[in-house]
Amino acid sequence: MIKTTAHPYIVQNEKILGGEPIVKGTRTPVRAIVEKWRGGTPPESIPDGLPHLTAAQVFDALSYYSDHQDEINAYIERNRIPDELIDPSAPMSIQEIEATITKLSAEDLAILAAWFAEYRAQTWDKQIEQDLDAGRLDALLAEVDAEYEAGQAKPL
Repeated sequence: MIKTTAHPYIVQNEKILGGEPIVKGTRTPVRAIVEKWRGGTPPESIPDGLPHLTAAQVFDALSYYSDHQDEINAYIERNRIPDELIDPSAPMSIQEIEATITKLSAEDLAILAAWFAEYRAQTWDKQIEQDLDAGRLDALLAEVDAEYEAGQAKPL
């Protein structure tokens, strides 16, 4: 059963999101619009990311939020994804990385392989520079120079 509200574009339907306030004629909850707005998206730009909505629907959803902040904030909190699940700095285990890689398309796998080859080359170059700066290659370089001076090496 659809329950109307004092806001013309906002309804509640027990069959959609358990009765959470939504934009009439959609399954878009008011909380989704509020979260975009809180995230810095100007209200008039929200339909760019949710093209099935009009500016009037967005402003009405924000008006509903203004009148029902505790209710919508509770829905936001209830649907919040824990930080540890979305923290981009949280490292993945090797098993998680392997599982993710096996799901890549052939095209994405080729892109990943090219990126990884470049990454390894840069890491190698950086390590060589660090070893040179620390003097860890001095003995090897002296040996190479001696072999070259003795005529035991060919120029490249």
